This record gives sequence, C-alpha cells and structure tokens, in this order.
Amino acid sequence: MTRTLKVKVGSKWYTVEVEDLSTVPIMVLVDGEPVEVDIDPPRGVARASGRQVASAEAAGTAPTPPAGSTTGEVSHTIRAPMPGVIISIGHAIGDHIAVGDEACVLEAMKMQQSIRSDGAGTVARILVQPGQQVRGSEALIELS
Repeated sequence: MTRTLKVKVGSKWYTVEVEDLSTVPIMVLVDGEPVEVDIDPPRGVARASGRQVASAEAAGTAPTPPAGSTTGEVSHTIRAPMPGVIISIGHAIGDHIAVGDEACVLEAMKMQQSIRSDGAGTVARILVQPGQQVRGSEALIELS
C-alpha cells in the first residue's frame, strides 16, 4: 500500500510517496524522483543522499547543505542509467559541462560505462563519490 505524505524542508513543501517501511533503507518518491532514505524515528527526520528531509511534524529549520554544494537553481540533473558503482568523476564543482561531455564512469556488470551529460551547465553539486553503489536513475551530478 502506497502512502502519500506532504513534508516541509525549510520553506519548501514536497510530496513523498512511501511504499514499504519494512526495508532499510526505504525507497520513496519525492516529487516523482526516487530517493533512498533512512528513518530516525525518535526525531522524525530522514536522511537522503546526505541531506535531511524533515517530516511534517519535525521542526521547520532548513537543513545544512552537504559539503561541496551550492545554493543555485538546478537546471539539469545527470542520472545513472542503471545500477552500478561509480569508478571516477570527471569534473569538480564550478566546472562547465557541455552536452556529450563525460561526467563520470560507472561500472555495471563488470563493464565500465562512460556517463555523458545530456544537458549543459555548471556543476553545482556532486552527489556521489568514487566507490559508491548507485541505483538506476539515481541523481549523480546537478548542473546550474
């Protein structure tokens, strides 16, 4: 059974769809995007990809952005095309990425695959690190 919640992070509201609370971590949809979260029941706060996602009952303070992040608008997100392990990241925060540039290298099924950007912009956030396991369609790099 899917449960839909409205949660507030800082001053922004999100629609979160939760299916199975018996698994750890929990897979949820946040405004239609898949996110893996761990729930900390005593405080009502979940951590997702290094950022805090507060429940509607939790205090309304804005979470601290993860290290290496900027507060600019996200114009494009580079996502993993399939599950795998990040081997390398070819850019740093502030670098410009053009359409077709290699953003990172993903290893899946013992093969390395170059993940190329399908959008252009400046690297605003790097959401993964080498050696990290990722799921298909997981956000890897955000461009502004």
